[in-house]
Amino acid sequence: MINNKKCAAVITAAGSGKRMGSDRKKQFIVLYGKPVIAYTLEKFQNTDEIDDIVLVVSEDDIDFCRSEIVVKYGFSKVREILAGGAERQESVYKGVVAAAKLGEIILIHDGVRPFVKRDEIVKTAEAADEKGAAILAVKVKDSLRSFDGTESKFVPRENMWLVQTPQSFRRDIIVNAHKKAAEDGFSGTDDAVLAERMGCNIYLVEGSYENIKITTPEDLVFSEAILKKEQEIENEES
Repeated sequence: MINNKKCAAVITAAGSGKRMGSDRKKQFIVLYGKPVIAYTLEKFQNTDEIDDIVLVVSEDDIDFCRSEIVVKYGFSKVREILAGGAERQESVYKGVVAAAKLGEIILIHDGVRPFVKRDEIVKTAEAADEKGAAILAVKVKDSLRSFDGTESKFVPRENMWLVQTPQSFRRDIIVNAHKKAAEDGFSGTDDAVLAERMGCNIYLVEGSYENIKITTPEDLVFSEAILKKEQEIENEES
């Protein structure tokens, strides 16, 4: 809980992972003996401030996730495993509706971002409680240019941020934002866009560059390096 308000996390893992170029969906790729989605769920399971988890997966993966992920690894905070929709936004909306019955603060997180830190999860939830909506993001490090196919132009990077997850909201804000988007047939690049469209200011919480989204084969190389570092830290602390 945060300020006596229950927090429910929606973890989305219904993607097909076509860009990974693998027969196995990216959320189920095994790293150091454990599927990617298990590492992600573990972070939220072990965050005291998170009370409940709603896991959204493809319909064909529900039984597998229940037996081989949730039960096998003892993720007791997972209250529901839902079938996602045709697109990510539809999948998230289903998760949000379920999470709205469980918590007053709702966090939405990509299942293939297994390296989010527990303090980052808490900070976005606390900021959402105070501000209404908060997302994790990191400052752009590289130079930026726009290109229209003919001419490129320099873009100042001082106020540019790369958006991550979790994206956290007060329950009424994100429920109404998704409902309105569905009614209007509007598709946003992420959940913050839907809330912003309703007039909500989105507060940024600075995250970590290690909180990568595993999408392509190159990301697996970085993932193994990050996991090795995390395990070394855990061994030093134990």
